[in-house]
Amino acid sequence: MLEAVLVLDANLSVEQARTAVTDLPGDRLAVVRRAAADGSPTFRWYAVPLAVLGRLLAVAAPAATLGALLDTAGRLPTEAADATDPRVRGGSFVGVVVHGATAIGYAGSPGPLSGRVTRRIDFPAPAAPASPAPISPPAPTAPTAPAPTASSAEPTSVPTPSGPTGRNGGERVVHPRVDVPAEVAPGAAFEVDVGLGERSNKPSDSPMTLSLPRRRRFVELTVQVVADGFTAPSGVKRALVLPRDDLFSASVRIPLVAPAIDGEFWRGRVEVEYAVAGTILGRSWRDVVVRPDPTAGPSITGGDLPLADADIDADQTAAVDLTVSIAEGARPGRLVWTFTSPHPLDLPDEPVATELPTGNAQAFALKAVAVVSDADGTAAAEDRIQGIARTISGATPVAFWTALTTVWLVAKGEGRVPRVLLVAAEPHVPWELASTEKAWIIDRTLVDEFAPQVLGAQCQVGRWTPAGPLAPDGARRPPVAPEHGIQVRRVALVVGDYHSRNGTRALPFAEQEGEALGESYPCVRLSATLEEFTELLGGRLADAAGPVATEVLHVACHGGVDPDDPASNGIVLSDSALRIDEFVVLGGELAEAGAPLVFLNACQLAQSGTDLLGDQGGLARAFLSVGARGFVAPLWSVDDELARDMAVDFYRYTLGDGLTVGEALRRLRARFSQIPGHTQTTPLAYVYYGHPDLRLELAG
Repeated sequence: MLEAVLVLDANLSVEQARTAVTDLPGDRLAVVRRAAADGSPTFRWYAVPLAVLGRLLAVAAPAATLGALLDTAGRLPTEAADATDPRVRGGSFVGVVVHGATAIGYAGSPGPLSGRVTRRIDFPAPAAPASPAPISPPAPTAPTAPAPTASSAEPTSVPTPSGPTGRNGGERVVHPRVDVPAEVAPGAAFEVDVGLGERSNKPSDSPMTLSLPRRRRFVELTVQVVADGFTAPSGVKRALVLPRDDLFSASVRIPLVAPAIDGEFWRGRVEVEYAVAGTILGRSWRDVVVRPDPTAGPSITGGDLPLADADIDADQTAAVDLTVSIAEGARPGRLVWTFTSPHPLDLPDEPVATELPTGNAQAFALKAVAVVSDADGTAAAEDRIQGIARTISGATPVAFWTALTTVWLVAKGEGRVPRVLLVAAEPHVPWELASTEKAWIIDRTLVDEFAPQVLGAQCQVGRWTPAGPLAPDGARRPPVAPEHGIQVRRVALVVGDYHSRNGTRALPFAEQEGEALGESYPCVRLSATLEEFTELLGGRLADAAGPVATEVLHVACHGGVDPDDPASNGIVLSDSALRIDEFVVLGGELAEAGAPLVFLNACQLAQSGTDLLGDQGGLARAFLSVGARGFVAPLWSVDDELARDMAVDFYRYTLGDGLTVGEALRRLRARFSQIPGHTQTTPLAYVYYGHPDLRLELAG
């Protein structure tokens, strides 16, 4: 058994740490993650009961760091072991269980299984099998350091009306080229030189595909630098105008100024976004160390092309009206926002930084959504949703609402609602629940006053995660951008058959859900057994005609995320105490089994691991990392009957009526206003990872 832990970074101030642990029970365990002083991607871990940590925080100076407080108190690092360590698998290890920079839990202190409501685990766990299945380690990720999250590019084509190569042109595969000094002095001015290269051996410089119409002499990209902690005296956004026949001849230079620092060194990150006509093609990054006596960095070369020669390719358009990138800043709780749009709008030229009230995204999200479903069936449900919505809106910058209002006006002029894509480095905060009340959307002609006043019920909203690491074979999962369309030949339909298998409480409406979908669409029906589920995830599913690939995976089962018992997190099987968790998913081969849209109609499975888990993870990230092209699941516990209706009508809207996934979910979320007394929050629980304009089409 693993005990859930609250993960805090050693760089947090005492004041931020106090806020993060406020109202949490003292018997919980905190784990403090501390990066190595030399900047290497190694960590020390300190396990401290919250009751003890609270006493230390109460007498410490607010500006002191959590790491300094531990030093003063004489706390020693706790033994840590990787999740794949045989001692962890065998149950003999006591200490912090980690995977790279992620704390998975604390071994040696089992907690009770808890839970309630319809599609969440609410029964005693069956006895564990004598020989537990091995844990499949997650796909390799880049080492994490206390700096903004890195994300990079993947080969991707800019769609044009006449196909991927354009009406009268071709395509060219290129790589980002970003030149910065490796080290600079505090307060020093330097330049970021941005262009394109024919090849690169840097893992952050994966290829991009550019459309090159023959009738255009130049191709114009927009580049934007995100460099939290650095100062950009002349802005961070530039037009990169490239001759069609010599893409590598031009570059733009963006001046930055290094911050002053207190210690021996500080490691920052310079990230560059590349976009064409509002569509982000890729991201690349470089680390820059600030220290008083820097060594010489690489020289910066290249020249600017006069903007007067620019000739924009009007055929390169984007379906997304507004892409909002939310990166983690230079310290915990700090978020850096950038905005991209295909429309000629006056968007912010520089990244916008905000601070979460708790100083910690997880603690913020935990307080926002952990208790939503507790109010279901009561008169408090609507007020609780409204309070959460206002809290989330209060954590967003004014620039977001200005940009959203501007693109909303464009969409309204075209007779539709705006399409918004949120690319968030942190997976915890449900930005889809941000309030659209008059305090934030002043122009009330834009909103639907009869629908819930939350972003996800007013706009077509999808979210995505930063691109995964570049593998030696050139694949990157998740890719830099989600797909627009999926041809559906077959649906894998998994329905929990609990009562007949092990006496677990049955889900009668989930069974009706399975029957309705099986009668309406081409399906392969599976029960939620360990053998069938792992065959599906491993790409080994077959029938008499051979291997079976499915383009949609729909699961109607019990599910749960329990902060007291991470071993019970995930999809509940009908014949085993094991759960289908992120490690089982990461060990599969879903990309080779149809790369489906995944719809988990089970409680809480859109959450990132346990409520208190430290880093980006959970089933959403796991499924996207192994090739899923989209992911839908609820954040909190959902009502069995309403969950059935949501699923049946989701496929009626998409596969039957031809609506996009973003529009289907917008309409389904709007049903909250139709529930008598607004006492059930299930319609607002669903989170969608994918392109807001994704279309599911039944193959002939």
